[in-house]
Amino acid sequence: MFAPLHQLPDDDEYNIPRSPSEAEEEEEEGNAKRFLPCLTKVTLLGTLFLVLLMSVLLVGDISSRSSPICQAEVIIVRHGEKPADSSDNGLSMVGHARAVYISNCSLHVSRILDRGPPNRLVAARTEPGKSSRAFDTLLPLSEQLGLPVESSIGKKDMSSLLLLLSSLSCGDTALVSWHHELIPDIVRSLGAPNAEDFAAWPDQCPSESWPEPSWLPGNSVCYDEVWKVRITAAGKTAGRRKKKLKGKLRGWYAGNVERFQQGFAGVAGGRCRQDFQRIS
Repeated sequence: MFAPLHQLPDDDEYNIPRSPSEAEEEEEEGNAKRFLPCLTKVTLLGTLFLVLLMSVLLVGDISSRSSPICQAEVIIVRHGEKPADSSDNGLSMVGHARAVYISNCSLHVSRILDRGPPNRLVAARTEPGKSSRAFDTLLPLSEQLGLPVESSIGKKDMSSLLLLLSSLSCGDTALVSWHHELIPDIVRSLGAPNAEDFAAWPDQCPSESWPEPSWLPGNSVCYDEVWKVRITAAGKTAGRRKKKLKGKLRGWYAGNVERFQQGFAGVAGGRCRQDFQRIS
């Protein structure tokens, strides 16, 4: 008698041998089934990693393009005119008028002050029995802005001056009043790339509307000129460059020196002229 079909044994019960190719196919199929979940996990993790990496790079790129550059400005003027009497350590009448002119013309945006009024006032220290003109030149502006004149540094002490200027923050503008023969030392110490072109203060620099008086003493009668240096906070690249400029400005690197004219007309009042002219 034949057994019903539903009771027929499987091939394995008959111990029917399988060909080697069939066994290999079954083994490969089993391995594939076991490996597929692992492969899926690896693929998902790899995709997730790539998405995260692209997101970080994209955010970094947007951030680098949208972040403002950290800059500050150092604006250097010579103190106001000397008196004819060499024993007088203060400003002449004309020098006082220039100090008031500088003060009145430093309250708005101009080519010289393209960020608006300065927020740091720096002058060479007044030594006993010596000239107070650097300090006196900024005194009217100090009173108008309610800012102190930082005047603790000797006129030849470039290291201390650089340390003070290194304390500037992003967006700061320092107006520096100094003695003319040492102003080239300041821009050279700052590390301005074109400092060699500013190796000496000019002998003359009359404004368009007023020549300096003929009675002024000294070899240089240039009082109207202004030198400006824009400094940029040192990042990784700038930091490597800064190491080559050992002893220069700490945490910043300097751009080129720019030359401007105050446009002083010999009187304290009146409109601001030339590069002090209001532009907003």
